[in-house]
Amino acid sequence: MPDETSSTSSTETTTNTAPADTTSATTTTDDLTALFTPEDISARKESVASAAAETERRAGLTDEQRAAEDTAKAADDALNKVPEEYTFSVPEGGQLDTELMAKVVPVFKEAGLTQAKANQLTELFGKEILPTIQKRQEAAWKAEVDGWAEATKKDPEIGGTKFEASVANAARAVNTINPGLTAVLDKYGLGNHPEMIRAFSKVASLLAEDTISTQRKNEQTGKTVAERMFPGLPLR
Repeated sequence: MPDETSSTSSTETTTNTAPADTTSATTTTDDLTALFTPEDISARKESVASAAAETERRAGLTDEQRAAEDTAKAADDALNKVPEEYTFSVPEGGQLDTELMAKVVPVFKEAGLTQAKANQLTELFGKEILPTIQKRQEAAWKAEVDGWAEATKKDPEIGGTKFEASVANAARAVNTINPGLTAVLDKYGLGNHPEMIRAFSKVASLLAEDTISTQRKNEQTGKTVAERMFPGLPLR
């Protein structure tokens, strides 16, 4: 006959087994305020809503429209990351300075410039910085050339009341020796330089000695003006 005490004890042991710990269940996992600030929660909700709206919007597009958007986005993404190699567009008629770019591109990479930022910088240089530098250089050169003219007018030997005669004599000498030289002098403003006018004015005086022929001998040297100006050249 079975022992009732043993049976009862067994039954009690089975019945009185402690329930599983449910303490962790008291924490509401859906309560985001325990994990994020109100600002974070608001931003996340806006992000989810925006993503849902974008998904819905794209679902209403045709395959061609979605492909066009994807292509445009890929191009935009490429502009906004540091590329393996930079590419630059050159204006019509322009030419890319490869030697200069070989020095500039490593600096762009080291600075972490995206293609878009590199484009902005090169456009700024080409449209604003370089023209400004050129204008300043031109203004400085013009000021120097104008300064030569003023110095010529004040020169005690060729300026003052002698200025017009000195310039006329210099011009006559240039036209006699080589008329094409006038264009060169005008292009670089050298025709205003006092030493240039002084030199050609003296040449004009020498040329005046040979009133009939450049082959006429100077009474003292026995040489023509041309022979005296260019002693090393075989003029005869």
